[in-house]
Amino acid sequence: MNGLATAANVTDYILGSGGEQVTEMAQNASGNMEAQHVNVWAGGKLLATYDPNGLHLYLDDPLGSRRVQTDYAGVVEQNCASLPFGDGESCAPLPTEHLFTGKERDTESGNDYFGARYYSSAMGRWMSPDKPFADQHVANPQSWNLYSYTLNNPLRFVDQDGQIVVETRDTTYYSVSGATASEAMANANTHFSGEFGGMTNSHMDFTYQFSRTPSQNGDSSFTVKDTVTSDTITLKQTVDLPKWDGYDKASPEEQKAWDDSVGKLQSHETDHENINRAGADALDKALPGTSASATGKNLDPTAKAADNKLNKAVDAKADANAQATKQNNQHLDACTNHGTQGCK
Repeated sequence: MNGLATAANVTDYILGSGGEQVTEMAQNASGNMEAQHVNVWAGGKLLATYDPNGLHLYLDDPLGSRRVQTDYAGVVEQNCASLPFGDGESCAPLPTEHLFTGKERDTESGNDYFGARYYSSAMGRWMSPDKPFADQHVANPQSWNLYSYTLNNPLRFVDQDGQIVVETRDTTYYSVSGATASEAMANANTHFSGEFGGMTNSHMDFTYQFSRTPSQNGDSSFTVKDTVTSDTITLKQTVDLPKWDGYDKASPEEQKAWDDSVGKLQSHETDHENINRAGADALDKALPGTSASATGKNLDPTAKAADNKLNKAVDAKADANAQATKQNNQHLDACTNHGTQGCK
């Protein structure tokens, strides 16, 4: 529990295990502490808030920014608009201040709190520098600006905690039926190959740039050496999760049971996402410096031969990376039984 004291009042915050704000409490007129609102989280994402005015639900864009806020019946309370770096926010910070990419906006400074540091949407820059070499890449000059947000590309990347830039991902839902939450989840667990209810689909593309160094040998032949100087990795991920078609008519206890089950499932798929990102980062660091050489009598054919050898060398590293990532994902599923148990 964290507290903020002023001359007029005291505000307490009850935090979840991941540091997320679960409950905000403040002094009432009698000086007693009472809850101002309670947030509902799943997989690190704010789904809803309950306050004295009722239940409020949030619909976010792929970046995690709030776009629509409704009441429990689906009646729209706010339509939200903002620019790519989070400036121009049109929504009032009610009942919570979690707006741009789902981060809490400080009411005094207007900055967004990401965990490791604060971000100013007005400037599109962090208020403090990144840790040197924490997320910097030789081949990407944008990463060496320790104050820039998401490599200056906020439509493609997000920064979940102020420490590392990752690709955005999409979430899709499929419908399941069931009289109870446990029955609906049991049906969900037969959706993919009859044994699990969630799926993370990952697709990685990459391009690379290389330098070519030709030299002429004493016998008038040529040697050409190609070396990868930089690369660009693009990782696209889509997470498929179940949606219970009887949720709205279920009791609060059954709704909570479903939310808990989906939260565990989403957390497991987040682990898969992290494995895929780690694989992409590993390939990003492995490709620069890859080289291949060829020798021949004529320069142009020799250069083409060197290009082909380099392409095969790069593909070999990409294939090995894909195999290692696949094995890590398989190990996660085997260890957790597809997210249904802890990994020992």
